[in-house]
Amino acid sequence: MAALAQALALSSDQDSCRRFCAEALASARHWGPAEHRLLFERLPQLMHRLHTWFGLSNGGLEEAVLRAFHPLGPLEPHLAAMEQAAFVFPLRRLPPRTLKTVLSMAQKDGFRRDWRQKGFAVEEDLNNSLVALLGPERLAKASGDLEGLALTAREFMLCTLVYYVVAEPPLPPKTGTSGSTGMAMGASTSAAWSGASSGASSALGGGASGGASGARARPGTLSATFERLLLAHLHAYLPHRQYEVARAQESHCSLFFTRLVHEFLIVQRPFSSAASVLKCLPDARLQAPVLHSARLVLLHVLANPCLRQGCEETAERLMFAGPGKGGAGRARVTRELALLGPGVVLMLRELLQKLQGQKEVGLEAVTSLTRLWLILLQPWKARRLHEWYQSLRPPEPRLEPPKPSAASGNRPVDVALLGLEPEIGEVTPLVPKEYVEEAAASSLGATTRLAAAAGLTSANLTAATAAAQLAQLVPGDGDALSWRNYIGGFQGAYFLLEAFLCLPLHAELCLELCRLGAGWDRTSLFTLGASAAFGRPALNAWSGPGPSGSQLLRQRNAVQALKALGQALLCFSDHLLLQVLQGQAIEPGVFLQDRVALELPMLPLFDHGQLRPQLATAIAVVWAALLSSASVVELQPLLAAISRQLQHAPQFEGLPALEDTAHHKPFAERVLQELGQVSPAAPAPPAASASVGAGPPATNSLSAAAEFVGSEWQRPVRGGELEVLLCIAYWLANRVDRLLGRGPRITPCGPVPQTEWPRMFGNWKFSLLVSLALWLAVLW
Repeated sequence: MAALAQALALSSDQDSCRRFCAEALASARHWGPAEHRLLFERLPQLMHRLHTWFGLSNGGLEEAVLRAFHPLGPLEPHLAAMEQAAFVFPLRRLPPRTLKTVLSMAQKDGFRRDWRQKGFAVEEDLNNSLVALLGPERLAKASGDLEGLALTAREFMLCTLVYYVVAEPPLPPKTGTSGSTGMAMGASTSAAWSGASSGASSALGGGASGGASGARARPGTLSATFERLLLAHLHAYLPHRQYEVARAQESHCSLFFTRLVHEFLIVQRPFSSAASVLKCLPDARLQAPVLHSARLVLLHVLANPCLRQGCEETAERLMFAGPGKGGAGRARVTRELALLGPGVVLMLRELLQKLQGQKEVGLEAVTSLTRLWLILLQPWKARRLHEWYQSLRPPEPRLEPPKPSAASGNRPVDVALLGLEPEIGEVTPLVPKEYVEEAAASSLGATTRLAAAAGLTSANLTAATAAAQLAQLVPGDGDALSWRNYIGGFQGAYFLLEAFLCLPLHAELCLELCRLGAGWDRTSLFTLGASAAFGRPALNAWSGPGPSGSQLLRQRNAVQALKALGQALLCFSDHLLLQVLQGQAIEPGVFLQDRVALELPMLPLFDHGQLRPQLATAIAVVWAALLSSASVVELQPLLAAISRQLQHAPQFEGLPALEDTAHHKPFAERVLQELGQVSPAAPAPPAASASVGAGPPATNSLSAAAEFVGSEWQRPVRGGELEVLLCIAYWLANRVDRLLGRGPRITPCGPVPQTEWPRMFGNWKFSLLVSLALWLAVLW
């Protein structure tokens, strides 16, 4: 008993972690009522300390934390024995959607009457919420005031575990008295969650850091220990099965954990129809750790074999379907994906809308959001990607240190998984050995010539290694044709291609690399705010000189963004996926505004059998940027695979191949000219003759020839224009584009509406004149 109290009272994080884990692993099986009660009273403080232990950069402590807090570890029996809901998760720590549901449910009859008047589906909202699973009796109140949700010990541990990635800086510490058991303990645990219990420093705030490293983790940061513990709980509470069990046989912990990640990581929005309010509110889901955790959850759900049993169309299933059916029925997804999948699609739409206006979001978060989207689009890669993640982040403790791996330069890469790497500790994925030998033996000569033509060979890459890297893609669990039912069920996610390619940060990065490929020198006309996206706190498209294209290729986050964009082209250049998307009928429900008035258009890929012009332009910009980045070694296998697929897809006619290096520069120049860019090396207009009577002076001719090239929305605020009127005009232009089915126009400032005439109403004099004219015309 004294050992537990002393371990939690130590100020050094490393010493405290080491002492507590040693006590739990050695003596937890022999704990009596005294230790059991102490663990019960100190559980909120223990979860505080666990948040800081996640950041300890020590391999031995990482394994100790994983063994101690593993769902099959020594603490689990003690947590399961505490069946009373004696812990209160504070109201202010709940995500917005859950908080709204809790406050509305507290009103009882007024809650349902209010929702019926607003026309929302009450039953659907309640069934998908965390509060519906717990019931209204779990609403903890003290002195008539609502404090939060009353949870059992295991539920409290799971809730605080998931809360780590969305945690905010703590409030100033205040002392809480660990009192008696039962609901009377709610106030003390709530106070302990706000700060720290007596006898220990605040685990989320200050305090002395211990150990040689001296590092103290901030909640909400990336942590390998947290990732492994999250994967361990996913395996325990959402196990992979060949066939899905009946709903009545699911455990309470499985249902609770599924709704927990759904509420905290995916669907955080409150029930509101005001899109303008959603734009202004900060969103924790735009942080890279939250997006990475959501990606791990989605990947685990997609890799479940029972999902493949229900979705994939095999030859036997098509044979039993009968003539004429062709397996055209709806995809039978698992219950977990039926809950999480639509929430991820709506989350992508909401965050894409926020990224159109928020300039403080870094490129790492945009890349993580793109990877989450790409995993949802390709379930046939989920099993192999999940196995690769587990090799990097094993959910089971390792009793021996991992063996040192061979040099990564001699390893063949699994090209199909490039661009989907985890956020930290990225390791090149391997291709199965037998497949590499067969592919390398069959295409050694052709791939060697391709590597030489594209400049892929170097001093440390032999011909055999280059051939293995440029081998065909490793087949996954099926393909787009066998997963056509799944693609039809999540059709809206595939219609976000143009929105992802035209994100402001992606547009700036690709345009700068296009200029590098075209050989254009950057002038003040082309000064971009790319440096703000790669390290400055805000993005301002005309704030100052940014890094050149060659400098961007030396930055790690820029290369990772290019790999994610390359994975998107690799996905959509698959002729089977294009065949499925082109042959499917568009479902009307895809374009409905699901409770939130989103301005982001979800546009189909094809128009009368051809790629829409705006989408084709966006793809050309990305491909020109990738061709300009062919000197980056880790991008070369991915570029070679994309190039092969583009040459076999008639929808992408006109895009040069990777080995056709002579056409790369003209292609980049043509793309920039289509976007309205002018080469700084373009010849100046001829000067006027100096002879008498030859015409106006040369200065007048030059000033007459100078004109603005670009969109009206790129112009700065001029005299007589008001910011409020310009915002209204911009909103009107977006609405007109949506009604006409047109996508945004790509400019150096980012995507802007193609409709430009509403800009006239930004001038208050013109708007006032038009309003008076209409008023007189109506009343005359």
